[in-house]
Amino acid sequence: MGGASELNDDDRSYLSVLDLQVAQDLQLYAWWRQADATRSYTEYFPLVADEHGLGGVNGFFGEAPIGSQTIPVMGVVQEIFYDRPRVPPGQERQAAEWIRRQVQEFALGYYMRIEKSVAALNYAEPGQGGLLGPPVFSSGERQPAAPSLSGFGNFQTFYKLRDGGRIGQFPPSQQKAIVDLREIGPVYDWILLKMKIYDFDWTWNLGSSGSQWPTVGVPLGQTLHLVLVPELISNEESPAPGILGRYGPGVAFLKLPEDDSFVAYGPDQIQPSFEQARFEVHADGQVRVRIPWVTNQPSKIFNIPLNPLKLGLALTDRVTNGLGSRLLGALPAPLRGIVQAGPGFDPVMTSIPVTNLLTGGWAKKELCISSSQLKKEMLFLHSAQNYRTVLDSLLAWNEVRDWLDPAQIPPWIKTGSLTTGEEDRDGDRSS
Repeated sequence: MGGASELNDDDRSYLSVLDLQVAQDLQLYAWWRQADATRSYTEYFPLVADEHGLGGVNGFFGEAPIGSQTIPVMGVVQEIFYDRPRVPPGQERQAAEWIRRQVQEFALGYYMRIEKSVAALNYAEPGQGGLLGPPVFSSGERQPAAPSLSGFGNFQTFYKLRDGGRIGQFPPSQQKAIVDLREIGPVYDWILLKMKIYDFDWTWNLGSSGSQWPTVGVPLGQTLHLVLVPELISNEESPAPGILGRYGPGVAFLKLPEDDSFVAYGPDQIQPSFEQARFEVHADGQVRVRIPWVTNQPSKIFNIPLNPLKLGLALTDRVTNGLGSRLLGALPAPLRGIVQAGPGFDPVMTSIPVTNLLTGGWAKKELCISSSQLKKEMLFLHSAQNYRTVLDSLLAWNEVRDWLDPAQIPPWIKTGSLTTGEEDRDGDRSS
């Protein structure tokens, strides 16, 4: 593993916000636990009804004390039915305990390595890595296009050791093999993650019918910066009546400094925020996943520069893969200040109250055009992505007969590599 001496200026800037922002994320977590226990939200509403016992999604708005301020927040609590193995009559209790130990090992040791899945991937032949292993083609067959990834690709980058407080860096060969989460706390104070988001955009319908009214699509960046901390990781036995165990990851969100993106509420602008994936094993052997996600409410969606020089620089960056910023760095400091100066404009959040004012509230009443509806759409879309990711992980969960036997774990799960080369090419190589 690398050492602190290998950190460059960008790394130090990247890590400079970590302690303060994680502390804010944990304040939000403490607020949510109390609010969730007492349902003391400002507004609590269903997003997906649980009609068949397979899970539902409830959203909420609230106000949380963060530091010396009280900020508006929003979130979802998502329930997903995961599995219920069939067992012979009379063996339910014994089977439930066995399932508890299996879920504990899966959720804490391997889940973050397989949060991504592969679309259009052929079944592997025996001995080739398992159900989701690298695709196998017989000689002479025409190979299909490269498989596309969905879900979340996790890369562990930096860490801080509990003993001595040394900050270091994981080598590329270890970045996809996320450490056993039971080591967060005893071995590591924290581990920094880059999470690659595959196959996901936020698009909202600005009306009651998507076929009749326009939509707003936000070109989100594709990487989240997250921190694994012990306070958010679940590893509990008998945490509540009827629940044998609760296990799974939890992450705090970082907002990177000096982000000049057009998107004001994208992956790296969400903070304070936290998310958990809690695998709960019930006394009858049923496994359910509970996912709380809580974040600040957006005041802006976009941040379009009003300064034409700054706007031109941003557009140049997008077209030339960062050439504009490199040219800017070569300018004298006074000229750089002129180019970068000026506020931004959000055409989405600004237009909503104007539209309702001009229509006497008709747009809100008939077309559902309101900031509240926009936020509810954001919560729903986030929960839909989580739902797909959790269900896709069932393929890996069902492939291994005994998660406590390391010899049965396929190499691709141990290393966190679904395919050979594809996720590296599409994913985040940097660290």
